Amino acid sequence: MSTFADDEEGVDDATKLQISKHFLLSSPPGQFQEVLKDVKTLVGTSLVSESLCEETAKSYNNRNNRIVKAPSGSNVTLSVAGEVDKSHQIDPTNGSVFKVNHLDMTTSEGGEEAPASNADTSLELKQAALQTDISAYVTGRYVCESCSGCAYAKDGKMVVVITGENPNLRNFWAGKWNSVFTITDISTSSAQISGEIKVHAHYFEDGNVQLQTQKPIAASEIKYTNEKEFAEAVVKLI
Repeated sequence: MSTFADDEEGVDDATKLQISKHFLLSSPPGQFQEVLKDVKTLVGTSLVSESLCEETAKSYNNRNNRIVKAPSGSNVTLSVAGEVDKSHQIDPTNGSVFKVNHLDMTTSEGGEEAPASNADTSLELKQAALQTDISAYVTGRYVCESCSGCAYAKDGKMVVVITGENPNLRNFWAGKWNSVFTITDISTSSAQISGEIKVHAHYFEDGNVQLQTQKPIAASEIKYTNEKEFAEAVVKLI
């Protein structure tokens, strides 16, 4: 069997890696590992290093807000908003920091060497109230097993990430819903919220068809008098 490396002698290694990374970052829902296996076959395992795989997996996971099972037992959406460093993430359900292996999607306790949380403590009460309501919202609205809603607070703003991923590869289809809402200008009585919704569907029985679409959510103002009303107003808008 010939490989991309054999057939395309005029293509340098840097170009091959750039193309490979593009394929990996474009992987359909639930199929990153399958695409990675194919890429290694095409360009050769010697060119696709472990560090490249880890770096690309991290970018893919954060871009698509993939879900991991945190040590607490909660489903957590991977996100730049909840990232502490390249290998540690905040669990918004309890505020702990845990370690994540982006390549195999496993997690472990942060341990004594884990970095301190970079969550915004000034928004702690609002984050806790919002996380409770977002978790209840996702439980009531999403029927797939791989779903999660997380509320993160960092640098004076809050980000809500909701993901539902349903790969059914045995029956040749997969789909994912992903929405991100950003809350800014947060005061004691009002805030601004905007967002974006993305849908990605893939059918590959007797063919290979993908649909990707997105919908921006224009900024709106919400009003409240306490943390409970804040959380309710955000969920109502979502």
